[in-house]
Formats: sequence, C-alpha cells, structure tokens
Amino acid sequence: MEFKEKLKKARSERNISQQALADAIFVSRSAVAKWESGIGLPCDESMEALEKYFGVEKNYFLTDKPEEVIVRQNIKMRKTATIFGSVASALVVFFSILLVISVMCKSYGLTSKMAAGRFFADDPFIDTGDYHIYYGTMDVLWNEGQVDESNGEHISSFRPVRKLFIGYGVFEEDYAYREIYSGEDFVGRLYSIKGENGYYNILTRNAHVIPADIVFFDTITVNGIEYDVTLNSYFATDEIPQTIVVGDTELLIVNQKYE
Repeated sequence: MEFKEKLKKARSERNISQQALADAIFVSRSAVAKWESGIGLPCDESMEALEKYFGVEKNYFLTDKPEEVIVRQNIKMRKTATIFGSVASALVVFFSILLVISVMCKSYGLTSKMAAGRFFADDPFIDTGDYHIYYGTMDVLWNEGQVDESNGEHISSFRPVRKLFIGYGVFEEDYAYREIYSGEDFVGRLYSIKGENGYYNILTRNAHVIPADIVFFDTITVNGIEYDVTLNSYFATDEIPQTIVVGDTELLIVNQKYE
C-alpha cells in the first residue's frame, strides 16, 4: 500500500477532515491534500508528527521506495503538459500556414476561381481531380490578317490551378504550350499539364487555317496510342505527346518545352 493510501485510510478511520489533520500537525490543508493525491511526501518532521498523531510505529507510512512514487507522478504530469503543448503548437503552425498561403502572392487563393484570376472563365474547362483547368478568351479573331469582330469570342489560353493540401495555387512550371503544324500550316497549340496521373492535354485550333478534315474528331493517336478526346479538344496521356495523328493527318509538334 502506498503512502497516500495509508494516510487516507488512517484519516478515514479517525473520521477527521484534511483540515483537522493539518491543524493537528501544524501544516496547511493543501499539504495534506497533496500527500493524499500522491504528488508529494511530507518532510521528516511532518512524517514524525503523523506517526505520533496516529499512534503508529516509525516508518509505518513509508513504502519500500517512496521516491519512485513521486517520480512516476511527476513524469506523468510532464507528459501531459508536453502533449497539450504539442497540440497548441501544431494549431499555431496550422493557422500560420493558412495565413501565409492566403497572402503570400497573387497567384494563390483559397478557392480555385481566386487562383485563376479575373481574365479566366468562372467555371473550370476541365476538372482532372488534382487540377481545375480554366480557359481565357478573346473577343475577336484574326481573319486573313484582319480583325474580324463578327467571329466573336474564342478560347485563347488555359491556366491549370493545382489543388493544394489547403486551397489552390497556380505554378508556372506546371504547364507549357507548343505549336502544332500540319505541313507548313500553323493549326493551333497543344497545352500539356503534368499531373498526378500523367499528362493533361488540350489542343486548341487556329480556326481559319486548320484543314477541314481535322476540325472535328473523337479520337486522337498520340505516341502511337489511340486516346478518346472529350469536349473536342481534351485528352489525357501517360507520356508527354511527341507525335500526334488526327485521322490520316500527322501533326508536327514544335517548340518542345518538356524534356
């Protein structure tokens, strides 16, 4: 039986309060409460006073190794304090990171729309799972070297917005575009975004130059493998496109930006 248990038992048998015991041996009530909680031991004088008050033999209240009891209690208290301190520190770090992400530069935003910016459409053109890909538009088209306002709005560029552990971010190194030619004719651009599951590719067409036989297509052959095309321009591949065949037409990729 530990010291705290022996003391409680002796006091209970006498049917006296902690205050009454404290008054009898000239200590504070909090000292008695501390002893009975197991987080402290009385000094030699107080121990002797306890033995005399309860009429027990010398060293009756002591365990074999009373110091170990106090050590265990102190270790437990330190562990509890460490846990609470760690949780508090983690919360501070978390909210600090949140604050930094939200203000560090204009390319960051807590929503994908904020990260895309005002030039781009309100809704993603493609949602790949790890990216929202937005498109930008122009109000007019060039027709034989002249601005043709009757042609209206068309897609001019894309911006992939990466999903982060919190919020979204735009990173210039995530994507690049390359020019596409059919023979000597410029026919459009190929946007390639490297994502978690391969490459996300969007083929935009130069409306007045691209040959009629490759304007509409449902499949595309990339690096010798046929892929389905969605929205008439988007396709995902395992490897960066090196060769593209649409129908019977082989397209030339130039200005290579991926190694």
